[in-house]
Parts: sequence; structure tokens; C-alpha cells
Amino acid sequence: MAFDMKRVVFFTLAGLLMQGCASTAKVEVPLAPIRVSGSYWIELSPVLVAAKAFYPQQIPVGEGGITRITSGEAELAT
Repeated sequence: MAFDMKRVVFFTLAGLLMQGCASTAKVEVPLAPIRVSGSYWIELSPVLVAAKAFYPQQIPVGEGGITRITSGEAELAT
């Protein structure tokens, strides 16, 4: 199989040019608001840390996990 160097160079340069023209702007998609519920014990600790330190929006974290999720008052529960 013979390689056509002109084609290889052409497609390499075309790929680099297209990559350079690509937009680097980040589009931030707003996250859906969620409601979290659980008992204030060890299993809720990671949720509290994530809600306060990592999630970009405020997450309401309430007490009463199973009761609140089955009634539709929360989307996540521990």
C-alpha cells in the first residue's frame, strides 16, 4: 500500500485548521433544581458536603427521607 504524502499533509493541515476554528466558549446549561431529604446521620454527610461545596445552585436539604420522597416533596432521599 502506497501512501500519498500530499493527501496525508492536506488532511492533517485541514484537521488542524478546523480544530483551530472550533469554538472554545463553554456553554453552561442550568441544572435542574432538586430537593434532597434524609436523616441527619452519616449517610447524609456526602450530600450536605456536595450541596454546600460543589453544586453550583442552592440545594434545599430537609429532614424526613422516605416520607418526603414518597409524597413527592423530594427528588432524592437517604
